[in-house]
Amino acid sequence: TFRDRLPQISVWRKPNNPTSMKAAVAKIAAHFQFALAQSFDVERHEFAIFVENDLTLMPDFLWYFRVTAQLLEKDPSLWCVSAWHDNGFQGLASDERRLFRTDYFPGLGWMIRNDTWDLIRASWPRFPSTGWDHWMRHGAGLRHRDCIAPGATHASR
Repeated sequence: TFRDRLPQISVWRKPNNPTSMKAAVAKIAAHFQFALAQSFDVERHEFAIFVENDLTLMPDFLWYFRVTAQLLEKDPSLWCVSAWHDNGFQGLASDERRLFRTDYFPGLGWMIRNDTWDLIRASWPRFPSTGWDHWMRHGAGLRHRDCIAPGATHASR
């Protein structure tokens, strides 16, 4: 399980294929598909954390995911844990230790388990008309499953 191993941090480079896609939303979707496939299909990780390149991580960012991974292990009605909360500003949240369950995908700094990738891999959008994150919220077949979001965000922009 996650608790029995030290987290591994890796950086992978997606091969550039300039002729395949022109729309920005398709390029970003392909980037996330590559990262998900690399994490779960190639590296065979049980969990993976995805961070957008413009985020500033709070000091407890990795610890937050370490302690919430067990929620994904134990509760099949959850599909992700996010470090982002749109209104959860440090020092302003009523309880910075509180976790929320939401049917909305917060995105940004987030973690999923390999079984979620197994569910969405085959239907990943090749040429999305909207962002990949919109597809995750509405078209990925994850309805009736929720995400965990923090009372106070563990990342900022």
